[in-house]
Amino acid sequence: MNFQLRLQICTCLMSTRYAFLKKAYSKIKNMMEGSLFMCGDFNCVPDTALDTRPGQSRTQPRKQPPSSRQLNDFLRSTDLHDAWRIINPSARDFTFFSPVHSSYSRIDLCLIHGSTIPRLLAARIGSITWSDHAPITLDFEANYPARGMGNWRLNDSLIVSGADVSDTSAVLREYFALNVTEEVSISSAWLAHKAVVRGHLIQRGATRKRASNAQMTSVQRQISDLESQHKINPTPDRLSRLTTLRRDLIQLTLQSSERAIRRLNFTQYTQGNKAGRLLASKLKSKRLQAKISYLLDNGGDRIYNPLKSGGIC
Repeated sequence: MNFQLRLQICTCLMSTRYAFLKKAYSKIKNMMEGSLFMCGDFNCVPDTALDTRPGQSRTQPRKQPPSSRQLNDFLRSTDLHDAWRIINPSARDFTFFSPVHSSYSRIDLCLIHGSTIPRLLAARIGSITWSDHAPITLDFEANYPARGMGNWRLNDSLIVSGADVSDTSAVLREYFALNVTEEVSISSAWLAHKAVVRGHLIQRGATRKRASNAQMTSVQRQISDLESQHKINPTPDRLSRLTTLRRDLIQLTLQSSERAIRRLNFTQYTQGNKAGRLLASKLKSKRLQAKISYLLDNGGDRIYNPLKSGGIC
């Protein structure tokens, strides 16, 4: 393939990407309600100098490719902004590592509309763990009050292990031995034992959760530190250690996912055919489809406020 043909193919691909972004934005804008967030793998970077780190050192700075120029033109024309770059105007961090080229780049972007910028509080790039891309975390100022704590639920893993069951049984035997007396009625002792068992299970569950969170935090910290070193000086040994740590983190994540799946199966089994939250969530979408959001007056104008609907025939 000669150079002229390759140049024509690259130009065609760049124009196709720009046309796709414009088309996607127009579709999103037509059905948009509220704030606009456009996030994903754009396969190009806004600034080559800040958002890439090649595997081999270059004697000359890399020129800005057409894809980056077209991406910046798209951002200017749509009033969209790179959220992470707003918070980190001169920092260098990356979301993707190419093992083939041993290079880093920030091709994953979270674009927000200009009207949302005042509510943006923080933006962080996480570590590359179970995927080959790093997550991006954005913090915004909420427009609604914080949600309170939910009801306590039994951690079913505390009644599966033999050691946990033996410990809970010992607590119950000690409780009834101390409290079933002539001065205390059996009904009062029976009702009070529920609070004792619940407090015991909450304590054991909190201890196990702290140990699990500490282990996961330790692995994530090691990945973050080693990844920072690898971004500066990529070596095969560091990449091998990163792969091992990421595999360990996946195993820890699977344990928490297993418990979440068990809870989901339990909820579906017990509430699937009853009038509860699951049915309410299904009916909510039907109710929203039948909702009348506005009326037309005699002149054909839309009226959204019911108090102003006196002139409608």
